Parts: sequence; C-alpha cells; structure tokens
Amino acid sequence: LDLSATMVSTAGEPVGFVQIVAVKPSEVELYRSSAPFFVVLELPKDEAVQHPLYGKLCPEQLGVGCARHWLVRVGDALGAENAFMLDDSVMAWRGVTLRDDTCQLFGRKPTPHRAQFNSIPLARLLQHFGDSKFLAEEMPQFSVIGFARFRPELTCCRVPFLRSHVYAAFLINIRKVVRVQRLNFRQDLYIWEDVAFNIAVREVCKCYRFAMIKRKFS
Repeated sequence: LDLSATMVSTAGEPVGFVQIVAVKPSEVELYRSSAPFFVVLELPKDEAVQHPLYGKLCPEQLGVGCARHWLVRVGDALGAENAFMLDDSVMAWRGVTLRDDTCQLFGRKPTPHRAQFNSIPLARLLQHFGDSKFLAEEMPQFSVIGFARFRPELTCCRVPFLRSHVYAAFLINIRKVVRVQRLNFRQDLYIWEDVAFNIAVREVCKCYRFAMIKRKFS
C-alpha cells in the first residue's frame, strides 16, 4: 500500500499526494500500525445497508462496494472535483506508444508494426490527467476514465481510447457523478461493483496510452 516509490517525477523527485485507505473497523489498528504512508478511513460501525439476500448489514460485514462507496462520499465531503481510485493489486504502470501514434508521450518513435512500452511511475499518469486544460475542458465530459491492462494483445493496439468497461484503477469525476448524476457504488455488492457502476454512470472512457500491471493471484 506504500505508493511513495511510484509517486515521483520524471527526475525522481517526490510528488505530493494524499492517499486514503478504506478499512473495516476490526482492521483499523492493524493498518494504522503497519505504515505511516496513508490516511486510514475507518468505515462506519453502525451504518446499515439492506442487502437483498442477507438482510441488514453493516460495513464490517460488507465488501469492496461499500469501501468504494464511502471513499466517494469522503471525496465529495472534502470538496474534491476528481479522485483516483486504485486497487492494491496494481503493481506497476507502463506508458504506451501506440502503433502509428500521433501523440508521442514517452519519447519513442511510433511504428506501424507494434506498440511500444515504457516503465513509468504512477505520478506520470496522474500529472498527465491533472493538467489544468484537460481538467477544465475534457474531464467534465466523463464520469469515469480508466486504463488498459498490460497484456500481450496490447502490442497490436492503435486506438488511444474507447468507451469500455474500466476497473482496478480509474479517475472518478466526483462533481459529475455525485452532484449531477447523484450516483455512487452500490454498498451491497461484494463483487462486480465496478460493472454496476460503469453501467449506471454510462459516460465511461478507457485510455490505452497508459496500462496497469496487476498482481496475479494463484
């Protein structure tokens, strides 16, 4: 959960950031004692949700949908316009120069034959999407922007973005989702909360110039 090594500039200098980790009440002290790298958000102890199968449940008994729901609510309460949500299974990032790419972000000369990849820190991605012109002119069009997963077929990619399902790492337009669309993640979902959220908000974009590498679980 320590992102400090990947939150650095291209020159290797640390970049300021705030990381919030949502934790069940029973695990709070364990997370607080493990590392000082992030803010621990203790999920509510008494806030109940009516689950369609299991009845009334509190966050201690719920899963990832509940955690994402409260992180969005905290972002809104703090007045954040946007927030980046990241699963702890994402290990690393690659910058992608697409086939015949017309926008070279990573210093590579594009070819018609295959995409090319650069190892990049997470901060490089966040700085790209944190550009003031992008936030003012492009981000308001979307509810969520996500990223490709690094896999062999990505070498054939030539499209910079698609309207497609996103998961694991994504930028949420909090102002649009919460204050305009009045939507959030469903707390009752233990899995596929991202699918339900993508369908609900509709205005979803996947960017293929950045790709995440996820940890494999056996």
